Amino acid sequence: MMKIDKELVYKNRKALMAIFIVIGIFASFFYFKAFFQKGILYYGHFLEESTSASSIPTREYFGFYEKGSVSIRLTGLNQTDKLMELKTGNVVREYVFNEGTSANSMRLFDSSNRVIYSGTLVMEQRAFKENGETAISFEKYKATETEEYNEENPEPLLMVLTAERMNIVTRGNLGMLIFVGILIVLLGIDMAFPTFFFKLKRFDFTSDTEISELHLSMQKFTWSITPFVLVLILYKALK
Repeated sequence: MMKIDKELVYKNRKALMAIFIVIGIFASFFYFKAFFQKGILYYGHFLEESTSASSIPTREYFGFYEKGSVSIRLTGLNQTDKLMELKTGNVVREYVFNEGTSANSMRLFDSSNRVIYSGTLVMEQRAFKENGETAISFEKYKATETEEYNEENPEPLLMVLTAERMNIVTRGNLGMLIFVGILIVLLGIDMAFPTFFFKLKRFDFTSDTEISELHLSMQKFTWSITPFVLVLILYKALK
């Protein structure tokens, strides 16, 4: 197992900072492109959204789940109907989403032309109301796997939300990104000014306080391991 030379890290901390900055700038371009992707959460899996500029309006969501790839393709048939094609691995399902003639009403048909969802959009509550039942907030709604519904046979409401773009999310977790940013700033300060936090803890910036070997050893270990922790958190920040 490779052992990190903490003394070498300490002596070359400025060079390491420069390397981290260069790598960070290069990697951040690709990372932020993925971080701010728009898409939907499909049973805990992120599906990226893309649109077609062809004469027939289409929108597609694509991603992966445990058994392979999953995609949802929406094609406009007319002003009120959309064809929805769901493909999970080798399983293909088709639906037709219909926006009714009455205000905010909508229905979802399966491939047998059977109505599997019928409800009304209540914008004041930002929710759907199905057959007079309690309104379901589409901002708080989260599809969960049950005996009846799963990735290969999704809940009808999930498909309705997807058809209406009511469940669009950004792929990245902004809170975790801010947390990483704070850690990077703190790490940069600690590497550039090794005695800063030691003196800050004692509110003493005037005297030349002697730092113990244990503190220096822990500090060097922190510099060595923190970049790997940051990469792990950044990976987890992507849905």
